Amino acid sequence: MLNRESHYDEVFDAQLHFRIILDAMAKPGIIKTIDGVKINPPQGIHHASSLIGFALLNADTCFSSVQLNQKEIAEYLLLNTGAPFVTEASADFIFMDGMQPAELIASIKFGTLEYPENSATIIIDVEEISDSMNEGSLSLILSGPGIENQHRVFIKGMGEQIISFRSEVNAEYPLGIDMILTDLNNRMICIPRTSKIVHE
Repeated sequence: MLNRESHYDEVFDAQLHFRIILDAMAKPGIIKTIDGVKINPPQGIHHASSLIGFALLNADTCFSSVQLNQKEIAEYLLLNTGAPFVTEASADFIFMDGMQPAELIASIKFGTLEYPENSATIIIDVEEISDSMNEGSLSLILSGPGIENQHRVFIKGMGEQIISFRSEVNAEYPLGIDMILTDLNNRMICIPRTSKIVHE
């Protein structure tokens, strides 16, 4: 049975993690750690992704999950944030695993010319985020606002099709989606729509 997290401070912890997320958005690809509080999310969603959900979700936002354990994850986030669970096409935030096919989020909202801010942020669980190459890692070279020249980061546990999908929906700036990646060690990076990605 899922319980509401008693160790999580909805003011202190949420504000702390929100500031970390904002800083990571301002410095695309720079690895941050989001941790510091004991929670017990259900299987199928990272500890860090849950904390990001706690910081960003509320009754005025909505979310979707396409993870395999969708029902328990949805109940857990709803219980702890009050945010309603909706379809991917309507969601402000979407939680997914990095190895799932991009087709699962094909109907995601990416804004309109009149309202470019009416778009989604995807929180993606990956295996590892690192500044150094490891076997099986995807090399991402980021450039754009907040990045001096270029920044390289290595991602293990995310399919190239998600990067290709992002490139398609972000082709007509200011339309597009923002991405937050988390790993098993509570590391995270943000990749806003303003960033360009070359993957190797």
